[in-house]
Order: sequence, then C-alpha cells, then structure tokens
Amino acid sequence: MLHAALAGFSAVLVGNGLGRFAYTPLLPALISDHWFSPGAAAYLGAANLAGYLAGAVLGRAATRYIRPAWLLRGMMVLTAASLLACAERDLGFAWFFLWRFAAGYAGGVLMVVGAPIVLSATPLRRRGLVGGMMFTGVGLGIAASGIIVPQLIEWGGLERAWIGLGAVSTPCVRHEQRSAYRCRHCLPNTGSTLSGSFPTCCSWSIMSLAASVKVSKPAPPIGSYSE
Repeated sequence: MLHAALAGFSAVLVGNGLGRFAYTPLLPALISDHWFSPGAAAYLGAANLAGYLAGAVLGRAATRYIRPAWLLRGMMVLTAASLLACAERDLGFAWFFLWRFAAGYAGGVLMVVGAPIVLSATPLRRRGLVGGMMFTGVGLGIAASGIIVPQLIEWGGLERAWIGLGAVSTPCVRHEQRSAYRCRHCLPNTGSTLSGSFPTCCSWSIMSLAASVKVSKPAPPIGSYSE
C-alpha cells in the first residue's frame, strides 16, 4: 500500500506540481526577459490547460492499449522532457506551445490514471489516507516550484531554471519506477479495473481545470515587475 501511494505521489508531483504549476513563477521572467510578450505567454498557459483537459478526457482510453503503469511512467518522462525542451529559447513560440501542451496532457493523464491505479490497489478502509498522501504531491510540487524557480532564475537565468525543473523531475521518475516495481503484483495490468474510481478522479481533474481558469488573470505590464 505504501509503495503504491509513493508511486502515485511521485506521478502527481511531477505531472501537476512541476509540469503544470511551475509555469506560474516562471511567467514574470518570461515576459520581463522578453522571451515572450504577455499575450504569447498567456497563450502558452492556455496550451497547457488545453493539454490537461485532453489528457483528463482521453487518459483512460489509452489504458486499453498500454499497461497503466507503463503509461504513467511514459507520461512522467514526457513531463521531464517538456521541461528540458523549454530551455531552448531560439526555437520559437510553436516549439514552446507544443511542449506546454504536452506537459498539460501528461499531467491530465497522470491525474486520471494514476489515482485510480493507486486506489484500486488500496483496501477500502485505507483509501482516504492513501488518497491524501498521493495528492499531497500536487501541493508539494507547487510549493517547491515557488521556492526553487526564483532561485534558479537568479542563479542562471531562465534556461537553467527550465533545466533545473527537468533535473528535479528525473529522480522522481526513478522513484516512481522503484515504488511501482515493489507493488507490481497489486497494480492492475489493464484499464478495465480502473472504472470504479475513474469518474471521481476525472471530476477532480475537470474541477481543477475550471478553478485554474477562474482564478487566472492577465499578466501585468512588463514594467510592473521592476517596481
């Protein structure tokens, strides 16, 4: 049970805490350092939200063709790759749009597939505790992003900030792999066993998306960051 919870914790930490929400503390520097205009930066945020919606809606269908544990690992690797890819400034807006969408898609899949996998491997009386442990990864990822991103930007600029986020994600992928291996006999091999908890987890994901859109505000003018 503990290993399953740790695997889920690592998945949502990378896919949502880092892959999605690390963009928020990066946004002021992306604008002030003239990587993107405020409008273009907003479109990149929209790309991530659109990817998350796509992943939340289509994630379970993918488990019909790919073993859920392998799918989770692949989405975590995709998230880490998307963060590293965004360190390349000169490839333009389309490059960033693609990778921000990919990061959002991976986050949506990790949420709606990872949670049912973990909960299906957990005794009913322990699901509240394990679910809480797992979703702590989202909050921890948000907090870690808010702390380390400004330090990385100050240390080496936006390029090293993106690389640093990718580097932080990489050991989490390895940790998920070890945890999933240790509880491999209790995890489902197909998506057919995920149906019970999938609607709830999909609802959480859609509500998270709606909340993100509701609280989003236009980026302030570039000059306001220096005040």
